[in-house]
Amino acid sequence: MKIELVKSNDPRLKKVCEEVVDFENKQFYLDLINQIKNLCIEQYAFAAAAPQFGINKRFIVLVSAVEKKVSNIEELQQFKDHYETTVYFNPRITLMRGLTYYYEACMSTGEVIGKVARPYYIEFDYQDIDGNDHHSSAEGFEARCFCHEIDHLDGIEFLDKASDITYHADLNKRIEIRNKFPQKTISEDCEFDQGEIYPEFRTKVYIKR
Repeated sequence: MKIELVKSNDPRLKKVCEEVVDFENKQFYLDLINQIKNLCIEQYAFAAAAPQFGINKRFIVLVSAVEKKVSNIEELQQFKDHYETTVYFNPRITLMRGLTYYYEACMSTGEVIGKVARPYYIEFDYQDIDGNDHHSSAEGFEARCFCHEIDHLDGIEFLDKASDITYHADLNKRIEIRNKFPQKTISEDCEFDQGEIYPEFRTKVYIKR
């Protein structure tokens, strides 16, 4: 299966994805993951989610969840051989706290960037490619990437909750904006409040029972 990037306004990006249950099809997913990884590197993207390629399955690929401090595209290209890919199947955020702001972009929305509030710290459950269960945590920029991609699995794009949006922002412009306004941490441990976000666009938190 050859993947193609789904662009914003495509109805496939608004669907809630189905859980992955066919872990016996490991090679199928390995092939998809490799293609997604290569496209992320080509597009200078930190991560991606299955629905961005028309795949209605709950998995995300983090290619590099580290903010890159660069001043131009040439400096960004130096990172191309230093990516570490991590894949999460059926990820579920179980806890969010703290508050950060950052100017996010997305392969699917193209040359658009906007400021988004995210939690500083998250905990989450997920499965690996063999279907084994895990629990983990992330903070700072990694937590932001994770929340952005999990939103995709629930049919939410970052523009659904972004403010101070800039359109027609090519990669150099996005680098310029991010250098001017780096990720700002308001709190590492306050309750993450999504009260100002419409309910249908809030990042989902799963309560363990």
